[in-house]
Amino acid sequence: MPADADRDGTSPASRPVSHIPLQQRLQELQKVTGMTKARLAQAVRDWGLCG
Repeated sequence: MPADADRDGTSPASRPVSHIPLQQRLQELQKVTGMTKARLAQAVRDWGLCG
């Protein structure tokens, strides 16, 4: 059950990522989204303005 995964900390969103360098996280986001570095940067800026 998904709610159980959230409660016990096993959901992907609850994994700590602070040990992963920012540049590596950005490269992984580029890879999985197919976005260019510039497009990803724009998406982050837009998200910051709206969310």
